[in-house]
Amino acid sequence: MIKRYVHGDAKTDNKLFAAVGAMALNPKIHTELGNAITSINGDVWYLWFDEINKLFGFCQTRKLKNGKVHIRFLYAEGLGMKIKNELIGWVLADVRTEGVTEIYTNDRNNSGMWGLLGFKADETKKCGAFVKWEKLL
Repeated sequence: MIKRYVHGDAKTDNKLFAAVGAMALNPKIHTELGNAITSINGDVWYLWFDEINKLFGFCQTRKLKNGKVHIRFLYAEGLGMKIKNELIGWVLADVRTEGVTEIYTNDRNNSGMWGLLGFKADETKKCGAFVKWEKLL
């Protein structure tokens, strides 16, 4: 089950951070993602829970002033690719309802999953092992 939260909603922030807090503060996850996890008001979090309400993964997005959406963090334990694919499916469906026409992320250039999801690597936007993956909606 996937639950959607918007950072800054006083009614749900406590649920969001109670659920994602341990993962968001875990240095091993920071290393895997290549970055510390941060969030600001307006960021959208998608949390993937199993049938007993245990968190196994999350995705966080941020809508930019230019109207594009940046997938900032995508993480999953256990059945990683299954969870990541489901999370990205939810994200894509969600941003389409908001009229977003472009979405992107920065991930390792050898990450095959983005290509399978229809994202294209922009080799002109590289930083070390990371590249910008873009998708027009």
